[in-house]
Amino acid sequence: MLYLRDIDYNERWEYFFVRAKPDLSPVELSYNSLKQRTKRTVFQGYPKVLEEGKKHSYYRHSAFHTAFRAYGGKWYLEITPTYAFTRDGIRRHHYAEEKLKGIKRLERNAAVLGQVIMWADFLAAEPDLFRSHYSLLSFGELLRFDVDRGINDHKWLPREHDSGESWKRQEGGESLLFEDKEGKDED
Repeated sequence: MLYLRDIDYNERWEYFFVRAKPDLSPVELSYNSLKQRTKRTVFQGYPKVLEEGKKHSYYRHSAFHTAFRAYGGKWYLEITPTYAFTRDGIRRHHYAEEKLKGIKRLERNAAVLGQVIMWADFLAAEPDLFRSHYSLLSFGELLRFDVDRGINDHKWLPREHDSGESWKRQEGGESLLFEDKEGKDED
């Protein structure tokens, strides 16, 4: 069903990804973020300058893995954002894994959350898209809930200048990665 909305599925790598346009031009997707209507480039080529002119060295496609999970007697779709890298908009790039590792190292919570929100909005935008084939399947808003603990990113993520060593040695050698809602550190 997502094929009708320019989304393909890669069986080998088990993810849905944005299909390239025939002319390989950038593709943007509009969606409702937490606060406003916005857009994101979900397919784009990255040029490599060569002597004979510009040539795209790779293409990045926004993508996501999915899994159905049951909680409290209800089924939910788990959305895990990722990227697909191709050399021509179709065939997987030889260094796709390295490119994926590189972008994942750079992304932080806000970027991943933005992608989850984008894909959830995309799936819920047309509630009847799946009903013609699957009468009980539809998508709504993201499930939201509060937890009383969170990860302290400043202590978890390495700092560029210390190569990540400082988070390993906090207060007597203990690492303090979690904090409660009031900001008090916990082991």
